[in-house]
Amino acid sequence: MPLPLPRRPAIGLRCVASPAGGALVRELRAGSAAAALLRPGDRLLALDERPISDPSQLAALLRPRRGGELLRLRVARGEALLAVDLHLDDLPHETCPDAHVLYDSIEVAGVRLRTITVRPPGPGPHPAWLLLPGLACSSQDFAVAPGHPLRPLVEALVGAGVVTMRVERPGLGDSEGGPCEALGFLAERDIFAAGLAALRARAFVDPEALGLFGHSVGGMLAPLLAGAGEVRRIAVYGSCARPWPQVVRRSAERQAARTGQDIAALVAGARTGRDPRFTDELSAIDLAAAWSRVTADVLVVRGALDQAVADVDARALVELLAARPRAWTGFIEVPGADHDLGVHPDLAASLRAPGSGAACPALYAALARFARGLRPEV
Repeated sequence: MPLPLPRRPAIGLRCVASPAGGALVRELRAGSAAAALLRPGDRLLALDERPISDPSQLAALLRPRRGGELLRLRVARGEALLAVDLHLDDLPHETCPDAHVLYDSIEVAGVRLRTITVRPPGPGPHPAWLLLPGLACSSQDFAVAPGHPLRPLVEALVGAGVVTMRVERPGLGDSEGGPCEALGFLAERDIFAAGLAALRARAFVDPEALGLFGHSVGGMLAPLLAGAGEVRRIAVYGSCARPWPQVVRRSAERQAARTGQDIAALVAGARTGRDPRFTDELSAIDLAAAWSRVTADVLVVRGALDQAVADVDARALVELLAARPRAWTGFIEVPGADHDLGVHPDLAASLRAPGSGAACPALYAALARFARGLRPEV
């Protein structure tokens, strides 16, 4: 019997990359040691005199540590530089109202990866969705990231009687290996294929009611995992079937129209934060052909303020899918929603504060309805 995958230690905060360098504190977990000593807006510059260039490096520095250890952080707070001593917390477990949260793991290429399954009460079998994340290498563990944009979707799905599973990629959360940024697209495909197989094998899951939810690049993984009828329903948000270089160029064209910058310079300067192998492998895949082979019902969702995927490209995916025989295709456009599933009053607000939009209960309800095999209503 393999040993259980252990929980990782935690400082008790969520960071994002800062243009000024370091890891910018965005959110602090209530009751953590960090909450008493740090503030949102602080920049973490070093841990025990080892420089921190971005959040992934902070995570790598924390990985070998244990709960209870004392850390010294060098912190920039406005114009002041501070030294902050705090003890690492034991990372708590995620909870979900009226549901069971199961921490388990799968092994892929010799590396143990955390799975987080949220199941409704009752023996089942229940419909089940595997959630496919976007490009960013960030943890999907809501104990680590309580403000994660997928959290209200998970809660809506479990409230409708639908199981969900998330797989933490290498180097994220409790998962071994990494860094996530070094992962290729095909390796990521294999990881989520293993996750789908593990979800299907759960005793409380109905293997005839499996689904996928793909956000952004996760939506580009979805047709590669759908199989020959094994997946019955797929919902994608902020995704399309265009080749990756076209997606990058169209995004640059929209940015140039807003800012007056040179399109070629924007394309040349585009960064994913991932190893070049990731986008090389993604670019080599004929996504349109892959989607044409999918036999599952598909719901395409786009936020009206999405600056990563154009309306015309989302609708082109809908047209491609609608040409399939027998399978159902639907489309929802969410007013005020950006690429990160948040709702803003206008585009300017979305661009000022990406990732901080309001929730959209009508969308979650529509997705929960679709996950149960019903036509969504928005």
